[in-house]
Amino acid sequence: MFTHLHVHSDHSLFDGYQTIDEILNRVKELGQEAVAITEHGTMASVIEFHKKTLEQDIKPIVGCEFYFCEDKFIKDRAFTHHLILLAKNETGYMNLKRLNKIAFNKDDGHFYFKPRIDSKELTEYSDGLICLSACLASIINTEDGEKWVQYFKNIFGDDFYLEVQPHPIDEQKEYNFKLLSYCARYKVKAVVTTDAHYSKKEDAVWHKKWIGLKKEEYYTTDTNYLWSEDELLNSNFLPQNITRELIKNTQEVTNKIEVYNLAPAGNHFPTYPINDACEKIKEICRGVWKDKVPQGHYKEYGDRFLYELSMLEKCGYTNYLLLTWDFLNWCKRNNIFTGIGRGSVSGSVVAWLLGIHHVDPIKYNLLFERFCNPERVSAPDIDNDLQTSRRGEAIDYLVKKYGNVMKIRTYSYLGNKAAIKRAGQVLGIDTTVVNDITKQIKEIDDIMNVKAKVNKEELITTAKHFYGRIGAFGSHASAILITPDDTINYAPIEYQSISDESLDGEKIWTQVASGDFHDLENFGLMKLDVLGLNTLDVIDNTLKQIKDKIDIFNLDINDKKVFKLYQNVDLLGCFQMDSPGMQKLAKDMKVNCFENVIALVALFRPGPLGSGLVDSYINGKNGGKIIYLCKEIEEVLSPTYNVIVYQEQVMLLAQKLAGYTLGQADMLRKIIGRKEEDKIEKATQDFKEAVIKHGFSKEIAEYIGNQIKAAGRYIFNKSHATAYGYLSYITAYLKVYYPKEFMCALINSKKDQKNVVPYMEECKRLDIKILPPDLRKGNLKWQVEKEGIRVGLTYIRNVGSQVDIIHYKDYQDVVEHNNKKITEGLIKAGAMDFLNIPRGKMLMQLVSMQDFLKRKNTCKQKVDENSLALENAKLKNDAKEIRKYERQLASWKEKLEKCTLEETTDWQEVSNCQLENEVLKFTFSEIPRVKDATIKQIKLHKDKKGKEMAFVVFSTNYREYNCTIFAKQWKTWRDNFSIGAKCKIACSNSQNPILDDFVLM
Repeated sequence: MFTHLHVHSDHSLFDGYQTIDEILNRVKELGQEAVAITEHGTMASVIEFHKKTLEQDIKPIVGCEFYFCEDKFIKDRAFTHHLILLAKNETGYMNLKRLNKIAFNKDDGHFYFKPRIDSKELTEYSDGLICLSACLASIINTEDGEKWVQYFKNIFGDDFYLEVQPHPIDEQKEYNFKLLSYCARYKVKAVVTTDAHYSKKEDAVWHKKWIGLKKEEYYTTDTNYLWSEDELLNSNFLPQNITRELIKNTQEVTNKIEVYNLAPAGNHFPTYPINDACEKIKEICRGVWKDKVPQGHYKEYGDRFLYELSMLEKCGYTNYLLLTWDFLNWCKRNNIFTGIGRGSVSGSVVAWLLGIHHVDPIKYNLLFERFCNPERVSAPDIDNDLQTSRRGEAIDYLVKKYGNVMKIRTYSYLGNKAAIKRAGQVLGIDTTVVNDITKQIKEIDDIMNVKAKVNKEELITTAKHFYGRIGAFGSHASAILITPDDTINYAPIEYQSISDESLDGEKIWTQVASGDFHDLENFGLMKLDVLGLNTLDVIDNTLKQIKDKIDIFNLDINDKKVFKLYQNVDLLGCFQMDSPGMQKLAKDMKVNCFENVIALVALFRPGPLGSGLVDSYINGKNGGKIIYLCKEIEEVLSPTYNVIVYQEQVMLLAQKLAGYTLGQADMLRKIIGRKEEDKIEKATQDFKEAVIKHGFSKEIAEYIGNQIKAAGRYIFNKSHATAYGYLSYITAYLKVYYPKEFMCALINSKKDQKNVVPYMEECKRLDIKILPPDLRKGNLKWQVEKEGIRVGLTYIRNVGSQVDIIHYKDYQDVVEHNNKKITEGLIKAGAMDFLNIPRGKMLMQLVSMQDFLKRKNTCKQKVDENSLALENAKLKNDAKEIRKYERQLASWKEKLEKCTLEETTDWQEVSNCQLENEVLKFTFSEIPRVKDATIKQIKLHKDKKGKEMAFVVFSTNYREYNCTIFAKQWKTWRDNFSIGAKCKIACSNSQNPILDDFVLM
């Protein structure tokens, strides 16, 4: 029985084409019983591969095609070769992971363009491994090949095999004979492999497109697929007399492979250092009981607390809760602002008392079983929001406390738009055309409805072949893995370059656990979600600027002024309320209570918006007729006007109408949220029958059963919506009562100037004056002052935190302490206007001022050096040296006296408006209404009447203008519009003005 021992999937990025599923389907089709995975320089696929092969009753052979060099210190890519290593057993798998981790280490020289291992590590970690010589890129295919055959034979003994391949290439044929001669000479067996990058022969064309045309020369045949045994036996490029033996040897390798687990069985969470977790939780909660629990409700909260604690203990969650509490408690002690709550944990009273979240579950009718269901025990999962700027500190604490903390790899699969972009790239279609197409489609087939001069059939076919394949590796935005001992005991560890938001997006080379987080959780590992949330930075910075002491977690949630903000859609900058769609929904909803805010968060998603759910809610909210078929339905659905909005409502309806336990109700909730129609149908039918058995009419059973079935894919987690709704409410509250401080914090949270500009208009609307930057003030960030908000110096283009903040006497003083770019930025922004020197003059004089200062400082340095030398000469009483340094000192003093700055007289006035726009993207000066412009972009659109209108981007000397041109005017002007055309435009200077007049130049 033949076994493929050299196989690549799409985890060998843009080299392997086939997916794991395609590999296993082909192996099944061929009747083969085992298969290997050997990605190029990565073990990114092994966990998925191992799991799926066992599910298909196929024997998994875990391996890797390493990049091998004789010595890691050789920095020449020509000396990097390929080598296949396969893990025979758990020892071999561990050594495979160790070698893989070593290969990615940049600090010690292993990683050089590729992750590499060398002969030293191979010798050290060879136990439990089978070695194959690999393809034509093997080190054996060099002048010293024979030496390396002996080397590998010496290390691996009978577990070293030479690798013959059937590709119809002359070089391959010659190499095969060379390998077979080594077999006889050194008593080494050979195996046959096909170096499979795609599963079927007909996929060769798609493989070549997938990897990009520039690599086509590396795959000149169509034979790198999963061959059948018969195809090998009939190959003209394998020696017929030994082909059966080569096939037999693949089975020999397969027989050496044990089936083993990739991680130890059981739960592998770190342990909070306490003997009795439940008692510790009670102790913490007692300490806050009177502060948090409403008087007169102690029994209600006490009963819920004890019930929850017993269920948490039964499900094994108590240790996890204490670990999370400890982490968040450290954050609070160190003044790191943490979130209100996130996800289903907001339904737990125990977690609320522990301070893991800040939403009272009983007050808002949230369900514990949505978080912890004793009838469907799964791994605990709590998401934790922290302010972005200090997330790194929090992670450092976890590393210091537990030691074994790792980021988790993510796998980016090509969706519809990404597949089209990749297809367009390999087909040579202009990038702007492809990008325009992707903006107009949802599904790949939608390309047929787009106006574009491309071969649509070819683009669609290619994109469909690319869809669903892996295009990149990433790092999970929030999830980190915490293990009780070295993470390598549980998963492969690799390095990759990621963007760290706590370091302003700086790229860092960091370790990741290489496996999907779901699979890692199934290994019994602890995934902790630590997400940086920019809104928390905004809230924290707002609170630091105001004098009043505010209990932000216990605001009055019935504040009419705050609701008026929602009703008037003055929501720019409020959490999750920035988009026009969300603001329209808030306006239509006429928000007048906190329940409406919760609903806003839950309803503004494609599902509810497209299903009619939102319309029904708004109709009921604004006085439409509502009929409740029974009081139980009214009890559950009255807060949402007889519309099922939340998952918790499904659970409560199942409990009240069908007699389900909340655990059973949660399972119903989960089933109807999937896409498995047969399971949904059965679950809703069972529900209807249970409703009737529980004493309700068939009409009620059918009505509510059909509602639940329809709402299944759209309903939202109320626990999460409540927490995020409250976060939105906090930001709205701060905007109402502390607008200057809030807007200042909001602006400081934005990294790009283009993201700040919209808030200039909002400040104007709020009568908040924007004050120009002023070097005398020395504020690096935007700051609140009595008259308004002053622009921060680091906001100015080219002026970073390197600007020298001192008390400046004059222009010369500024130039002396800052470089040319910083000084130019300060001048153009008006930060140096206090000197009362025209900006044009300062700019014109800048270079000559720098030259003058350079000469002056050189002279001063020489004066000092010669003065010191003269003093030393006098101490030595060396007459000759004294005369020498006296002459030199006099000369440098004379040069210093003559070192003067010539006054600039030929400077010209410049437009302060243009200068400010250049470095601020807005201006304090008056912009003329009529401006010279160039047409940069034209986007056509149909208005409500179906008439064509346009959105046009004009580039001017002041800034870009995104102008709206309504249908009537567009009909008159459109023939004169083309990209790059020069024109004069008349429009206001608002952010998105309407074009009033247009003249082609």
